[in-house]
Amino acid sequence: MTFLRSLTILCIAALICYSTAAAASPSKDGSDTVIQQVSDSSQANHPYFGIRIYPRASIPINSLSMLVNAMDALTAIALTDHRTRSPPMHFDAPGNPHVIIDVNPKRPATTILNELATLCIYYGVADLAGRRQYTEAVFDCLWDNVNVAEVTISNRRRLATFTNTTAATTGSLNGLGDEFQPQFFYFEKAQNMDLATVFITAMNSIRSFSPRGHTEVLTGYIYTDPGPRWDASMVFPDTSRPLRRQPPYLEYRYVIYSMRLALIYMFECGRIAELGITFRIDGVFLGTALLIKGKPDRETGGTLDKVTTTA
Repeated sequence: MTFLRSLTILCIAALICYSTAAAASPSKDGSDTVIQQVSDSSQANHPYFGIRIYPRASIPINSLSMLVNAMDALTAIALTDHRTRSPPMHFDAPGNPHVIIDVNPKRPATTILNELATLCIYYGVADLAGRRQYTEAVFDCLWDNVNVAEVTISNRRRLATFTNTTAATTGSLNGLGDEFQPQFFYFEKAQNMDLATVFITAMNSIRSFSPRGHTEVLTGYIYTDPGPRWDASMVFPDTSRPLRRQPPYLEYRYVIYSMRLALIYMFECGRIAELGITFRIDGVFLGTALLIKGKPDRETGGTLDKVTTTA
């Protein structure tokens, strides 16, 4: 896909300057520890999940590289079965060489549940981004207060040696076929948005949808928002989806994949702002998604007023 082939050029060009500090690897001395329990609407679905976050304030990393690699990691994991277990995972996006994300089960376990890896990456990165603390970090993934896995975010340029033993890579993101044709557009009066807010809102949608079956069809009015810290939402209006009695249908896998492509589109355009997505397969229109600033107003139709066309 054109978007995917341009990812390396776009992200390298967009990277902001960063500094490298020589220091030891992230430690767990407790000085920067943040213990976070899931506090948003997913708490009811994950009452046993928790996370300990150990930022390493003395080792800054590139903010955009962290967000892009986290997005790629979440997308790759979400396009697998969240109920299965995976061996240690390594994410090293070619277009964002500064940051490495590793997911490792705690011994004696040799695998980690995909669902838990998704939760730990999302909530850890969202916490760091929310505090604008773009540094190396270690996340302890807790289940029923037991540390079962560890996510490490590292500054690649600081590492003396590195062996690429990739267990999971962004290469798995390319399997949906050329017949899938999402299109992106800015609203007529689209409001500009903060870069971190856009990334976290998109990643939250991936987190929310990852437990769904990949071929499960979107039904009804759907919206996701990452909580009060982030003033944005993803909206999937039911009125924008035509009633279909035969394939193709708007499936969750297409929506998950499009979150990533939407961000690439913004980099291509050089503007981070409210955005619409139309979904097509083999030219057949299936529906619309909206990335909006603030929260949706379904009753007044205020959200849909942003869209001038969906077909």
